[in-house]
Amino acid sequence: MTVCLCGIALAACQQSGPDGGGVVVKQEVSVTIKPSGTMSNFTAYNANDFSATQKVQLRCLLYDSSGKRVKDDSATLNDFSEEKTLSYTLSGNESYTLVALAYYGGSSPAYTVSDTESLSSLTVKQTTEHKSSDMNAVLGYAVESISPSASSLTVPLQSATSLVYLEWKNIHAGKQQGGTTYPLYGDYQATATDIWGKNTYTWTITVEKGASDTEVIIKNLCPYFAKEGWTADKGVNIFTGTYNATAKTITLPIQETGLSYGNGQYPISLVGGRLDGDLIYFEDLVFSVGNGTLTTTKIMGSLCTEDESEDAGWYELFDSGIVFNSKETPSGGQGEPDKYLIIYHNNDIMRFNGRAPVFSTSLAEVNNNSSSLTPANYTGNSIYGLVFLFPGQFDIFGRAYTEGKTSVDSPMTKVNLMGNNQYVFSLECSNMSITYSKGTLNTKSDILIPSLKTWKMPSGVYAPRARGKQLEITPRP
Repeated sequence: MTVCLCGIALAACQQSGPDGGGVVVKQEVSVTIKPSGTMSNFTAYNANDFSATQKVQLRCLLYDSSGKRVKDDSATLNDFSEEKTLSYTLSGNESYTLVALAYYGGSSPAYTVSDTESLSSLTVKQTTEHKSSDMNAVLGYAVESISPSASSLTVPLQSATSLVYLEWKNIHAGKQQGGTTYPLYGDYQATATDIWGKNTYTWTITVEKGASDTEVIIKNLCPYFAKEGWTADKGVNIFTGTYNATAKTITLPIQETGLSYGNGQYPISLVGGRLDGDLIYFEDLVFSVGNGTLTTTKIMGSLCTEDESEDAGWYELFDSGIVFNSKETPSGGQGEPDKYLIIYHNNDIMRFNGRAPVFSTSLAEVNNNSSSLTPANYTGNSIYGLVFLFPGQFDIFGRAYTEGKTSVDSPMTKVNLMGNNQYVFSLECSNMSITYSKGTLNTKSDILIPSLKTWKMPSGVYAPRARGKQLEITPRP
């Protein structure tokens, strides 16, 4: 169905200029807005996932060549399949920009549109608290250049938001497990294969309290040296880090292992790193602290960095995601958690740089949005909801509450959401871990990760090249 907001005239007209001596040519242009593309890239898990009871609010803002607003139209649509046609009278010697927005309205719309006087200040902000199974926050948009020489124009909208399914899996697992809680300190064990796929290690580390509540000492973290007998009881393979109880992280700065080669001339260091294209850049090593788990969030390895030696390189190197499981006896027996939350930090503001949308967040670093679930209210074991979020940096983790207190947090997952794409984030409640994929529920699609092939080794940046021969290792003097 097509409904016109006003009459359409295609004939040009002439008016006197501001000083009465010139002629300004005016042209009426018909613009048809098609919001249907807002939902076209999304696939519902169930047929009623995309059902909505509210009508769609359409907002169309026209800006002249200087970016000043010259027209502001609004209308109510029955749904995103309905079209609207508008008529604009334009000066023949100017170019214009039309910004069209479509979203569910009602008494509590999901968006506010403010600072509309200029294109550079136009701001669209998500306002509602996101709730599971909430269609309210989908947003369609278009930014279109309009020339007065065109008598008619069709403007299709696309989604400005990503569709995110949130899934709680095995929500009654805590009832069977008794709500146990593991201590931070003690022994942990992990099994991991190095980045070249050559060596698999199973080893035990020890986490001890340092000189303060925030200082942590980790022993025997480098498995290559531990296997060769270079362990903490010999005064090596000992590292000092910082525990952040709020962020649930342990951070180890780059530091020496206490070992070297070449009679102590060349130290061997423990480093964390990040992939940037084909290179590894050194960073602090960070562990995410879960209930009975420590998970590496960076590449980890031990490295000798003598630039000009053929022997310079890695003794061991592992990709992120090594999970160390506690070997200690848990305490608890608290029963099923009161609530499971999926907590996320997301973009909630859209502005425009020319025709390109720019997304940012109004949330302080310590503030988050969340969707929660009370397992006692459900007989099923896996529950899901959906939210629509702006693209960009998206940090997400799970939390289990028992008796009103934070008992377990999952490791933080960081993802760059792409607009007009669809994702599934699953919280596995049995072990408090989050996994994600593109697509809809029960559909597994590949998530692109940086390639581990074709490495280069410029000065100061070290590619994961294994040592060509065994070197004599001695304690660092």
